[in-house]
Amino acid sequence: MTAEEFIFKSPPYRKITGDDFQELYDELNTNGLSVSGFNPVSNVESTYHMLGYSIGVGKGPFHNQGFEPYAEDVRVMSFQCGRFGDILTLLVRFNKKEGYIMKIGSYPSLRDFRKEDIKKFRKVLTSKQQQELMTAIMIYTNGAGIGSYVYLRRIFEDIVFEEAQRLIVAGKLDETRFRQMKMGEKIEAIKEVLPPFLVDHHKEIYGILSAGIHELSEEFCLEYFDILYTCITLILDERINMLDKNKTEEKAVSSLGKIKAMLGATK
Repeated sequence: MTAEEFIFKSPPYRKITGDDFQELYDELNTNGLSVSGFNPVSNVESTYHMLGYSIGVGKGPFHNQGFEPYAEDVRVMSFQCGRFGDILTLLVRFNKKEGYIMKIGSYPSLRDFRKEDIKKFRKVLTSKQQQELMTAIMIYTNGAGIGSYVYLRRIFEDIVFEEAQRLIVAGKLDETRFRQMKMGEKIEAIKEVLPPFLVDHHKEIYGILSAGIHELSEEFCLEYFDILYTCITLILDERINMLDKNKTEEKAVSSLGKIKAMLGATK
């Protein structure tokens, strides 16, 4: 795991072990460490430079949250935004004896770093769906992997059902027959109007999300949340592109019609 992944994506209380531990340990102890990521305070992509860290001292933004006095292997790490000077503070436990690194907290929070994702998808998500996507992030950052999969699966299902409903209203899809289908069959039946990434990888994505709710452990779900979250955002990105393309085509067709009408009027 890289320092960027740990700082901007890893949830609190997840132990980074094994090869990831050593890679992360070495990088976080690098002089002049710089990482790239979203600055939620100034709402921009930026580069953060590590100012330094303290061990077992300092009050910072966590001093009222029960973390004082800090254990000797807990560090308060500070990073400064290279563009606007905003400070990112992490509380990190380094345990070399047991071989793990664990983020205890951050300010701004992981939720703040993910807010920009939600804003980007307003074109294709209702207010309720935006809240569900944020809820998935919040649950994940609180260490509940299984619960986060519930909300990711809802977003996946909503995309399929919304596109199906448009076809039903247009008289191009039989609603009764559609509702009797399994998810894979539903997607096959309306694949022409669905995002390509969803169509190509629905078995893996929906299968893992469903297994996460019914079969998989919290640890497994937390480990692979980011991959599933990325899959959902890729699908939403494609949905935005499809929407923009349709609007552009409609505008072009309308303009062509007007030009044709004008030409006809001159004859």
